Amino acid sequence: MNQDVQLQNYINSVKEGYSYSYNQATFDQVFAYLNGETDRKPHLGSTSYWYFSELLTLLPSKLTDWNELHDRVMDIATHPTIWEAPKSIKDYHYGCYYYFVRWMVRQLEGDNQLYLVKQLETHAQKYQITLPFFINGLVFGYAKLLDTSAKPTGLGQFILENLTEKKQVYFQAFQPDFLPFLTLLLATQPDFVHGHVSTFLQFENQIPVFEKLLAFNAELYEPFIEKRVETVKKSENLIAINNLLLAHFPEKYQPRTTELMFNVLSKEHHIMQSAGLHYNPSSTYHQSLGRHVTFLETSIDYLLKNNIEGAEAIIHNVLKKCYRIPIEVTKVIALHLGQNGLDLIMEGLRMNIQNLNWENTHSFKEYFKLLGTLDFSKYEEEVWALSAHKTKKIRELAAVTLSKLGNSSISKATVLLQHKKADVRQVGALILSLIKTDEAIAILNNALETEKNDDARDLMLEGLKGLLSAPPTKKQIQEKIQKAKERGKIDSPLETWLDDAQLPALSYLDGTLLEQDAKRFLLYRMSRAKEIRIDLEAKALLDFLDKTQAQPFAKAILHNYFSLGGADSKQKFCLTIGSILGGDHEIDLLKRKVNEWAEAGRGKMAEYAVKALALNGSTKALRGVEFFSRKYKNKNKNIGAAANESFGLVAEELGVSPYDLADAIIPDFGFDGLFKTFDVQGDTFRAFIGNDFKLAFLNEDNKVFKSLPKGTTKEVQDEFKEIGKEIRDIVKSQSSRLEQYLVIQRKWASEKWQAFFMTNPVMFVYAIRLIWGAYDENQQLLFTFKVDEDQTLINEEGDEIDLAEDLFIGMVHPLQLRPDQLAYWTEALYDADLSPIFPQLQRAIIPFDEKDMGITLSLQFQGIQMGGYAFVARLEKSGWFRGSVVDGGGISSYYKDFSELGITAILMQEGSIGVGYLDDNAEIGGLMFVSKKSVQFGSYVYDEPSNKNDTRLISFEKVPPIVYSEVMSDMQFFKENDARQSNEKANVKH
Repeated sequence: MNQDVQLQNYINSVKEGYSYSYNQATFDQVFAYLNGETDRKPHLGSTSYWYFSELLTLLPSKLTDWNELHDRVMDIATHPTIWEAPKSIKDYHYGCYYYFVRWMVRQLEGDNQLYLVKQLETHAQKYQITLPFFINGLVFGYAKLLDTSAKPTGLGQFILENLTEKKQVYFQAFQPDFLPFLTLLLATQPDFVHGHVSTFLQFENQIPVFEKLLAFNAELYEPFIEKRVETVKKSENLIAINNLLLAHFPEKYQPRTTELMFNVLSKEHHIMQSAGLHYNPSSTYHQSLGRHVTFLETSIDYLLKNNIEGAEAIIHNVLKKCYRIPIEVTKVIALHLGQNGLDLIMEGLRMNIQNLNWENTHSFKEYFKLLGTLDFSKYEEEVWALSAHKTKKIRELAAVTLSKLGNSSISKATVLLQHKKADVRQVGALILSLIKTDEAIAILNNALETEKNDDARDLMLEGLKGLLSAPPTKKQIQEKIQKAKERGKIDSPLETWLDDAQLPALSYLDGTLLEQDAKRFLLYRMSRAKEIRIDLEAKALLDFLDKTQAQPFAKAILHNYFSLGGADSKQKFCLTIGSILGGDHEIDLLKRKVNEWAEAGRGKMAEYAVKALALNGSTKALRGVEFFSRKYKNKNKNIGAAANESFGLVAEELGVSPYDLADAIIPDFGFDGLFKTFDVQGDTFRAFIGNDFKLAFLNEDNKVFKSLPKGTTKEVQDEFKEIGKEIRDIVKSQSSRLEQYLVIQRKWASEKWQAFFMTNPVMFVYAIRLIWGAYDENQQLLFTFKVDEDQTLINEEGDEIDLAEDLFIGMVHPLQLRPDQLAYWTEALYDADLSPIFPQLQRAIIPFDEKDMGITLSLQFQGIQMGGYAFVARLEKSGWFRGSVVDGGGISSYYKDFSELGITAILMQEGSIGVGYLDDNAEIGGLMFVSKKSVQFGSYVYDEPSNKNDTRLISFEKVPPIVYSEVMSDMQFFKENDARQSNEKANVKH
């Protein structure tokens, strides 16, 4: 960009960006000086550097392009009030100095880095940047000392060239984090490290330095670290260093560790008892838990895991003195003590509720969850008291916990239904709706018609969903409408623009028209749906409507909503009604609205429209939903996530798996089997889809053409153009979906497989590019085969085969093949010039880790974080589904069904993400495997095992190798992309 233009852009940006606090006199001086209109430096006074955050963007992209303007920029930037040279090494990120550091780092991206570093140092000296600050700024501004092959970079060479004479300078430069310096020297000059080991160990909180030395040569550095431990003052550092030594020398440090843990707990007990301090955990790294934990959690985990005598008593004494027991500590207690930890869990719940604030909302949720997994009958009355708490979330969580008591809670919950306060009646309704026994259902049914509070009724309806013995008759629906009228719920239209008298007619299936009250009831009940879904009572009425005659009504609803209602989110139920009663016109309208709202920044409304579109249920609508799930995968991710979620909900509504639903919407484009016949000027041609997923054409002599023959009518051209576009869209989604099917080992009955893969023109291309297996009813692999282009099936002996009706067909996983089979089929695909669509035979394999022997509930990945959208997208791509939705819409878990193998993997989610909000970080909890369908998922359902002794859990060594390998591959991805790693690097560097 022209320098004058760049300068003017900067000036305009300052004027616009700081218009509300723009000091014209000061900035006029600055701009005049930058423009060269005056050589008098501006008087900045006490102006904040914040106003000059963009100033250093004027510096050149290359140091060699430096000129007078850049000198003037630095004259201003180095003014004491905005330069803010750091007072200590760790504070380099303040003021314009920070932006200068970032500029220097960018200079090192070119070739001959050593030369550039030397030039930059000379340049930095002009601005009184000393060598320690120069080195510190570059390193912690992300310049590396070693390249990917562990050889010194230019900056690394610069340090090594002057190491001996400037060693003190470099030690100063790397405070407070010696790790980059140490890593460089261990790779190049380990003798120097050994000669200065005490200097490297001077800071007790630099745990990674201790870890690095032990990993490099444990025998050599253990004596130095052991001696250093004697002077460590803080408990968290003492435990962290000790545990590193324990990992390398278990026999030597086992007794010391036990003594240390007791001493630390006694010390903290004394401090908390004497001062009554609020427990504020310090973070440290504990290798065995594989995550950042508190020193208190580490100590307790060690003592309980090793069954150390007297541990429980001292732990109880320590925790009783805490202001609030951290949930992480309580989880460790629950893990190791189970029922014996009940008293401490209850004590922790009391503390959290007594000191309730926004910081510990997540904690008391977890406490209730732990309580519900145990026999808490001795505290039953206390929990009942909490069901009347002034805080709604506590009432709800108490209700969920009390529902675990089953029938014994019914009588008290029934009494609550008679309470004068609607909030209390809602608690009773929630408890009964979760118990779901015949007795509870009957009580809810009886209370339903007399309950005037809509929130309480909605809870009752949610509890009755899917549990009523038979669908209501038309007469019973009309009785419900009359009851609603008696309760005063349909006395007038919801909105003036929803006046039922002005809306088109609706008909019952028997041809009679809906009465005014019935139409009003439909709108009233649909308005009660808080999300885009069909209200249970409204659904009963909708099932009796003639939907073939309902399109005018749907069209009017959507028209009024958009033109008169202002598309207000409060009346979003209109989107649902317009979709479920609409036809092609309404589908096209909703699709346009998704795009319009996305472009206009109304992302939430676009989500609603996508979800409403899915409820239409037609192939056209569902293919639109699937398209949006891909279109908004990276940009406007919330819309893409809503599309994925709603697709699964539609499958649930239809009583099929999302996989079967996805199969059902793959079109055949009007092909007769694998070909579509058409005529061109009296000659007959056949269209087919080639191995590259592109259309090709055959004439009567079977000659292949890559494009349509001359003379093809425009109508036929347009038709095939649209087909080609749709094929590309299908391939984008179907390739990843088929990989999911390989992972979960989905099988098709032989007849269904042949109908889906051998007759659909798109799926046939997939069939010939994969290797298939035939399995018996016990999922045992009988033989493998491939599909040839002429539709013959060829086994590994080269013989043509037929598939018996009692077989099940699925893609073979490399773990199911012998080495010779794997080599044979790999070569067969190569010889046929068929490239893999996704890794099938060459996919990564993770063998069983002996460390997982005997594990039923793994905390190895607990604490790993990832942005909500990225986390959910990765899980959905890998075939995981959302588990239970609990209080406040939070997502408690994700699960992956390996239904063919009778096993389900469950990954607990402990972050703040929930249905409709993925802006926060997701956080991984425990990982477990359970028998298929042994764990229930749903609203307010807390059924995932939280105790390692839960009988539904499957020990990791008993998990089928395919399941173990695929799940651990997913976990490895999250481990490698842990958001905490980048956060920690940023914290260190800043």
